[in-house]
Amino acid sequence: MKLGLLGFGTVGSGVADIVKKHEDRLLTLVGEAVSVKTALVRNLDKYAGTRDDVRFTTNADHIVDDPEIDVVVEVLGGIDTAYAYIKRALINKKHVITANKAVIAAHYPELQALANSNHVNLMVEACVAGGIPVISTLEEHLLHGESRGIHGILNGTGNFILSKIEHEGGSFDEALKVAQENGYAEAIPDDDVDGYDAARKIIILTALAHGTLLSLGQLWIESLRQVAPVDFEQVKKLGCTIRYVASSSHHGTGVSVLVRPVIVKKASDFGQTEGVDNCTVFEHENLNRLVLKGPGAGKLATANAVLADLVRLKGKSAGYKPVFTIATEKSTFETSTYYVRTSEAILRTLEKEYPATELSEGYALVSTNDPVGLRQVIDKMDSKAFLAQWLV
Repeated sequence: MKLGLLGFGTVGSGVADIVKKHEDRLLTLVGEAVSVKTALVRNLDKYAGTRDDVRFTTNADHIVDDPEIDVVVEVLGGIDTAYAYIKRALINKKHVITANKAVIAAHYPELQALANSNHVNLMVEACVAGGIPVISTLEEHLLHGESRGIHGILNGTGNFILSKIEHEGGSFDEALKVAQENGYAEAIPDDDVDGYDAARKIIILTALAHGTLLSLGQLWIESLRQVAPVDFEQVKKLGCTIRYVASSSHHGTGVSVLVRPVIVKKASDFGQTEGVDNCTVFEHENLNRLVLKGPGAGKLATANAVLADLVRLKGKSAGYKPVFTIATEKSTFETSTYYVRTSEAILRTLEKEYPATELSEGYALVSTNDPVGLRQVIDKMDSKAFLAQWLV
């Protein structure tokens, strides 16, 4: 089995390293020899003479149109170019393994239908939670029963920032700077701290669990930027902490998919998830509650997810072909409690519109089934207020 790598950065090189190191194990698991034939790079000079097990090219045609390549591994990032390459590979009857959550969140139904019609597989384990086998667990162990909810710390950058503030204090901006210095956050960190990265991941999990694909505009996504040390100090008095969690659940009036800060007990699974680790909780009719926890990103963690998909490709599990419908309505929400930190005067105003319980001056718990509307009301008076769902 020959692989073509679209991209040879952190994850792509990690895939090649594992294939080279564990070729004997892969032979046993897959049933045939596995090798990387060609990798797409931007600059041939950078890689000249660096490896004898991979041929480098700047032309994607050498991968997606090569009849000798059986599996295309897409780890480019971005949307438009990667989408076009994945589509061509599927049309050419090549299996595709991708770590590109942005492409899958935007084009999953189309690409899966294309894979089905060409009798090949589209494998997406590496799109969500890095080295944690979230998607394979969902597909292989949970689809034969009702999924009641999926909740996850799905972004290591956000969790690192929160852990930093919790244990060492300092502002959000200071914690973000440390995350950037350690390579956990991009120079432009919007995807991570404004929730879009986690949102794409929960969109994929929702599609697999419920057969419904939502767009980013149909979710409630609350930024992490307004969190402050005083919020940790306030909730610590109650044995709680703050985490950034994406959730998906069905209820009587529809589907609820959201990304937001939450207040949880420090002793909980989420409360005990520190640094760049991820944690996913499945609520299921047969298993009640299943927790998966571990490294959510990193060279070998994500590359390992790619290779896990390669092994699954040859097994019975790859025969499952998901079918999706496109969601036409925005997420709706059941009544819940939200922690609000703002001025005392604004809290007095909120109490006129929402049931509220004051925790202390400037802090209150507000009840609503419309957190989006609550945020809009607060923003008119205080755009720097901190809002988090109370899950205690």
